[in-house]
Amino acid sequence: MSFEVFMAERDILIDQLEEKAITKTTFIEDNYDQFVDGVKAPTTSIKSVEEGIIAYHYYNTKAKKLMMEGNECYYRDTYQAKQLHDLAHDQYLKKDTVTMALVELMAYSNMEAYFVTLQSEDLHKELFEIVLNDYRRVIFHSKDKRLLNRLRKNDVFSEELQASKIDDYVNTKYCRITSRNRGIYIIRTRLHNRGVIGMTEFKKFQIGASKTIQKVVKESDTALSYGSGKLEKLFATPSLIALMLEACYELADADLPEGFVTVSKSAKVDHIAPTTLGATVTVKVTVLEATKVFIKFKMDAFDEFGLIGYGEHVRAVVQKDGLLRKATEREGIIRDRTL
Repeated sequence: MSFEVFMAERDILIDQLEEKAITKTTFIEDNYDQFVDGVKAPTTSIKSVEEGIIAYHYYNTKAKKLMMEGNECYYRDTYQAKQLHDLAHDQYLKKDTVTMALVELMAYSNMEAYFVTLQSEDLHKELFEIVLNDYRRVIFHSKDKRLLNRLRKNDVFSEELQASKIDDYVNTKYCRITSRNRGIYIIRTRLHNRGVIGMTEFKKFQIGASKTIQKVVKESDTALSYGSGKLEKLFATPSLIALMLEACYELADADLPEGFVTVSKSAKVDHIAPTTLGATVTVKVTVLEATKVFIKFKMDAFDEFGLIGYGEHVRAVVQKDGLLRKATEREGIIRDRTL
């Protein structure tokens, strides 16, 4: 996974957390599913800042997931809980090793560090935050004394307590998720007009669920009409892709609660056979993988004579209002830059 793709996928989860669409617990579990589960552990001997950011995220997420699992079974099996907590601390140590290498690699430049104000008195002047100013939304946390001393020695650390850049996150405790095996996802949402925490139920996306749609090829569907070629009597590749994505969107959005939509994240399509005007194109899409945030589809397209195309598509679940607000904010930033 490239650094750009990593940051884009991470941003989707952060947006959902900031919009109160998911809890801290769900955020950690979704990060684990997306960036840790089935992924080879990165090296702690990093060679670039970008490599270090990905490695930090891997070890930090894995540690938090293990801590959550240990907390979950603490009253049921204390021994197992201790084992899980010990494994979590091993991951935290690797995370701190990566952080140490990263700040050294950056020569302690263009960063800030400070103790954060916390509700927990046990962590008073223990947990500190490192902000990398050149990277959007990249914030590290640690309690490592060696790292703290190096930050102080290099005049990066401020002794004044400060509110964390992600204060809501660091001051929110993990909660139990008990809905995973019931075929639904429970998501906490905030009713902004009253400040009340409510619960939104997401129907779990079923692996293997499918949808089929059809289209008769018209002149507006040809390559000449789309501007993707000079052939005026053949089904255009952009029209095929649009039909495939339409089927995925209809399947994905059918059971979402009010205020949520899916958006296209990536698509890979092979158009392997020509289809003429008047022919009927049939598209079947099937859910291959699904988390609470991402849905991956397999797509196949046929005409009366056989397979004409196939591919894969990933969609992301987002809050509609939040997405539109961010688009407006981005438009304002771009407009200000041109003035």
